[in-house]
Amino acid sequence: MWIIGVDGGGTKCEAGLFTSNGEILATALAGPANLYANFEGALDAIEQSAEQLLSMCQAQHNITITKQDCFLSLGCAGGSIDSVKRQFQQWHHEYAGAVLTTDVHVSCLAANNAKPCALFVIGTGSCLAVYSPEDDLPINYQQSTTQHQAKRTLKQYGGHGFLLGDIASGAWLGKLAVSWYLQALETPHQDSQLLSALANVLGDNTSQIIEQYGQAHAGDFGTLAPILIAVQDTSVTLNNWLQEGAVYAASLLINHSTSNVPIFLTGGLAAVYKPLIEKLIGRDVHIPNDTAIYGAYLAAKAYLAIQK
Repeated sequence: MWIIGVDGGGTKCEAGLFTSNGEILATALAGPANLYANFEGALDAIEQSAEQLLSMCQAQHNITITKQDCFLSLGCAGGSIDSVKRQFQQWHHEYAGAVLTTDVHVSCLAANNAKPCALFVIGTGSCLAVYSPEDDLPINYQQSTTQHQAKRTLKQYGGHGFLLGDIASGAWLGKLAVSWYLQALETPHQDSQLLSALANVLGDNTSQIIEQYGQAHAGDFGTLAPILIAVQDTSVTLNNWLQEGAVYAASLLINHSTSNVPIFLTGGLAAVYKPLIEKLIGRDVHIPNDTAIYGAYLAAKAYLAIQK
């Protein structure tokens, strides 16, 4: 059976088509796939990426594969929320089977080849996961109408969503930046580099900025992160925010990880935070061994092995 592994987050949906023994044949990219923020929109992105994979496999390998030939393994933001799991159970699809877990879970599986680890995710959102592989299965699967609740071996800290937490994340940085910029337009500020960088993107019309960001989603704020990181070497304000984020991450790691478990960092801001966090905790922080879509493949294999 072919396996489609999906890593769905607040900014993008990445997917890979795998053979049963883990060889990847194609990868695809689509829009946001946070199932809690927008269930139907996330499913659309997942379907788009799956269709891309099948088309690419035909074009690049001359192999005709249908959805009915594939097992779909979803590692998506919002996958642990009860309402999302209920919606997932009611989802009618064309795949041979489907399994749902979180983007954090599949990232942990990929980080240390399904061995124990602590993983701090810093992308559009942020959270810490401490993973132990004993008796591990995805949190929810769908095949016909059967449901399975597995014993959890993943402990998660933070990750409370954009409005309630996600400190250090791209969305958190973006929100801080927009709030700071609105104030800077009205009161003199010395951080000219940050002011100039944001002015190039946001303009100087306060009303338009409020209209654009007053009810924006995490992904909207997260898109500002690369603009902010570009002035990291010159902006004192930005570096203060980064330090605050690093202190938060370090605090979680110190309190919830043990010295015999390796620490990994992943997400779009991982490289930025890595030296800051290492300095605070006095330990090496590693980059994951593989991508989250491979972790989704591993989640599918774990489930399918149990069913034999």
